[in-house]
Amino acid sequence: MFKKFAAIAMGGGCLLAVALCLGLLPATALAAGKGEPNNLYVGNQSVKSGEDTTYWTTDASGGLTRVNDATDDSNDWTIKYDPNTATLTLNGATITGSSDSSSASRGAGIYALCSTGNPVSLTIELIGENTITGIFGIYVNSESSENSYGTDASLTITGESNGSLKVSGSYHGIYVKSGTGGASLNINDASVVASSSSSYFDYAGVFVQSSAHATSSPRLSLKVNGGSLTASGGDGISFNVGSSGDIGATTSLTISDNAIVRAENGINAYRVDEPTPSGTGIVFNDKKGTVYGYVTLDESLTIAQGETLTIPEGSALNTKGNLTNNGTIINKGELIGTPSGTGTTEIAPAITTQPAGQTVTEGETATFTIEAIGGNLSYQWQQSTDNGQSWTDIDGATGASYATEASTASMNGYQYRCVVSNSAGSVTSSAATLTVKEHVHEWVVAWIWSEDGKTATATFTCKNDGSHQVAEDAAVASTVKTPATCTEAGVTAYTATVEFDGETYTSAKDVTDIPAAGHKLTKAEAEAPTCTEPGSAEYWTCEVCDKAFSDAAGEHEITSKDAAIPAIGHEFEGGLCSVCGARDTSFSPALVSGDGAKWTKGSSKGLTFVSSAAFADLVEVRLDGRVLSASEYVVREGSTIVTLPAKLLEGLKAGDHELLIVSGSGTVRASLTVAEAAKVEEAAKTEKASADELPANGDSTAPVLAIAAAAAAGAGLVLLSRRRAAR
Repeated sequence: MFKKFAAIAMGGGCLLAVALCLGLLPATALAAGKGEPNNLYVGNQSVKSGEDTTYWTTDASGGLTRVNDATDDSNDWTIKYDPNTATLTLNGATITGSSDSSSASRGAGIYALCSTGNPVSLTIELIGENTITGIFGIYVNSESSENSYGTDASLTITGESNGSLKVSGSYHGIYVKSGTGGASLNINDASVVASSSSSYFDYAGVFVQSSAHATSSPRLSLKVNGGSLTASGGDGISFNVGSSGDIGATTSLTISDNAIVRAENGINAYRVDEPTPSGTGIVFNDKKGTVYGYVTLDESLTIAQGETLTIPEGSALNTKGNLTNNGTIINKGELIGTPSGTGTTEIAPAITTQPAGQTVTEGETATFTIEAIGGNLSYQWQQSTDNGQSWTDIDGATGASYATEASTASMNGYQYRCVVSNSAGSVTSSAATLTVKEHVHEWVVAWIWSEDGKTATATFTCKNDGSHQVAEDAAVASTVKTPATCTEAGVTAYTATVEFDGETYTSAKDVTDIPAAGHKLTKAEAEAPTCTEPGSAEYWTCEVCDKAFSDAAGEHEITSKDAAIPAIGHEFEGGLCSVCGARDTSFSPALVSGDGAKWTKGSSKGLTFVSSAAFADLVEVRLDGRVLSASEYVVREGSTIVTLPAKLLEGLKAGDHELLIVSGSGTVRASLTVAEAAKVEEAAKTEKASADELPANGDSTAPVLAIAAAAAAGAGLVLLSRRRAAR
C-alpha cells in the first residue's frame, strides 16, 4: 500500500525541501533499479519522465493530465509513478486503454515494456477502489520485439488498508509475459477482480506466459498473500508456454495468510503442467474449492449453489461467522463454526452399529442391518461365498438393511458386509455370517388354564404330523420368575413335561399374573434458579422403588437431571449483572467517545464523554484531580454519559485538562482542551501572515532558503529511509 513518507510535524515546507535536495543529487543516485520498465504507458500515455516521480489525474474517460506541484500528501492526484522503485500508485483511479492493439500501449490500460535483453518488473500500489479497462487490462511484457526478447517479467499488486482493483480486458484481464525467462504475478493484501470479456479458452482473467523457445526452464508463478483474487474469462487463470516441446518449464500457485483465489472456468495450463496449489488459503478451480492448511475467514465467503468446498484431511477452516453455504461443504478435516445458508455439510461417514450375524432355518429370510452417521449416505451391500476372500456387490441392495431370500442349506457360512459412502469418503463394515439350520420336527404345546388362572394343563402335538396327538395331559410345574414391582406385574414361569415313545418333551411359558404393588410418592417442592445456582421443578419420589416422577400420579418417570433447572447465568452490561448486580471481574471499562475534546470559551454547549461502564457502577467524576459534586455535571445512562456544562468549563483555565470517570470496575481517562476565543483568532491571523511572507521564485532570498531547505531535506531523507526500512 502507498506509504506517506513526509513527516506531518515538518509540514509542507519539508516536502518542498525534499524536492529541492533531490534535484541537487547526482542522477545516478536515483537511477531505476534492475527491471524498471523501459516504457510505461497508462491509458495509452507514457508516464515516465527521466528519474523524477510524476503525478497524474484521470478524467471520466480515463485520460491522463499531469499534476506538476503534487505531493504524496496532497489530494490532487490519482496516479503516481516512482521510477526509482518502478512503483505505480493508483489512488482511486479509473484507467481506460485505447481500442487499437497496434498502438504503443497495445491498447492496454497499463502497459510496461523492458528494453532489449533485460527483465521487466512493475509494482502497483492500490489506495481505495481502482478500475482499469482496455484490450488488455494490465500488460507487463519483457518480449521487446518479435525476435528480440527480454528475460523475466514480474508484476506485484499490493493493497494494504483495503486497497482494491477491478481490471478487465477484451483479451486478458492481467497479462504477464516473459521473453526467455519466467513470468510471475504477486498479489499482496489486495482485493483484485480480473476478467476477460472473451469466452475463448485461451483468453483469461489472469494469463501468465513465457515465450521461451529454448531449453531455459522458465518458471511461471502466481502468489496471493492475503486478500483475494477473482479471475474469469474463457479461462479463469491460465499458465502458458509459447512453444511446444520440453523446455523444462514449471508452474506454481502459492497462497498464504488466508488468501482466497477464485478461478471461474478453471485453472488451466497449455504446453506446461497445471500447478497444484500450496500454502494456506482457499482456491476455487471453477466450481470446486479446496481449503489448504489452517484457514481463518476474516472476510465473508459464500459457497454458491452448485459449488463445493472441500476441507481435506489435515486442513481446517475457522468460519468466524463469515461463511455462507448455499452449495456443499465436504468436510474430511476440521470445520470450526456453523455456516449459514441453505447448503449442506457432508462429513466422512462413520459406522455406529455393525451388522450382526444371523441364524435362520431353511426357507426363512435373514435380515442384516447397519447404522451410520454422515450426510447424504449411500449403502452398498456385498456378499462373500468364500469366507471373505472375495466380495461381490448385491444388485439392488442399497439401503441400511438387506434381507436375503428364502435361505437354503448351501448358503450356510455366507458373509455379508456394507460399504457406506458419501462425497466426503467411504467406510466398510465388518463381515456378518449367515448360519442356516436344517429343518427338524418340533412339538407344539397347547396350554389350558383354569378359571382362576392359578393352574394350567398342557397337551403336546407333533408339528409335522397334526394327527399324532399326545392324549395324556402333561405334568405342569410353576415358580415365580419375576417378583412384582410398584408398576410392573410379577411373572410366573410354567413348565410342561410329557413322555412320548421313550422321549421326554418340555415346553415353558411365562405368565404375568402377580399384580403390581403401586407407588408410594412424596412431593419435592420447586426451587427457582439464581444467576449462579441451579434450581429444580417440583417432582415426586417413590419410597418403595426410589424412582422420580413429574406428576403426583407417578405416570411420568424422570431423572434428577430432568427436574433440574440450570442457573440462569449473569447478564453483564458494562461490567455489572443486570439481574443480581454481581461484577464482571474480566471487564475493564473503556472511553467510548470524547477524548481530545476542544472547547472555546464563550461557547454555550458543554462537552460530553461516554464510558462503557454501567451507569449504576459510577463512583465519582474527577476533573484535574478534583472530585466534582453531583451538581457540577450531568450523568445519564448509555452506558455512562457524563456531560460537563458550559458553566463549569468557562471557569477552567485555558489549556489542557484531564477528566476521570471512576466506576467500580475501573477508571477511564479523557483529555480536553479549553481555548480562549481571542487567541484562536490571533493564531489563525499569524499563520496567514507567515504564509504571505514566503518569497516568490527568483527572490534574492532564494539561496538562503535553498540552504535551509537542504538542511530540512536531510532530516526528511532520514525519515524516508527509516520508513522504507520499516516496510
